[in-house]
Amino acid sequence: VLQSIDQLEGRIRRDKVAPRAALSWVERADGRVLVVWNRRYGCWGLPGGKVEPGESLESAQPRELEEETGLRTGSADIIYEAPSSTPGGRVVTVFRVRVAGPVPDDPWESEPGSPCTWLRPADLLMPGPFAAFYRGWPALAAAASPPLEPDAPAGNLWESDPSTAGEE
Repeated sequence: VLQSIDQLEGRIRRDKVAPRAALSWVERADGRVLVVWNRRYGCWGLPGGKVEPGESLESAQPRELEEETGLRTGSADIIYEAPSSTPGGRVVTVFRVRVAGPVPDDPWESEPGSPCTWLRPADLLMPGPFAAFYRGWPALAAAASPPLEPDAPAGNLWESDPSTAGEE
């Protein structure tokens, strides 16, 4: 009976662990950050996704970056962690990533329907499903103030056509 109770308690504890996600912060020399069009939420966001069962954060980050962008992680350090602003109760960890190999300057697409491009960090604070998560990140909120440059294009980045991303 004790073995059964221990097994049950272990199962309950595992079920209470919050789901995790690993995101990548890849920054160019001009300060722009790599973003991917998220088809599920219809907006731009940092490349990344959920940690699979039995997978570590440190394994999920390079897997997700390569799946979504075709880029390989050279090195990565955790720079921010907080609950997601989307439904599901996921805890999101952001890694500052130094990419192994060349990084495209122009927009590209690694996954069909999910193009990659470069935006200003302030653009991540625009209204959208991930904005609350990004606004809660003190370093990003401080670095991105004011949220838009005077010459920024009008419109809502989160509802823009991904095929025109990065055009100015």
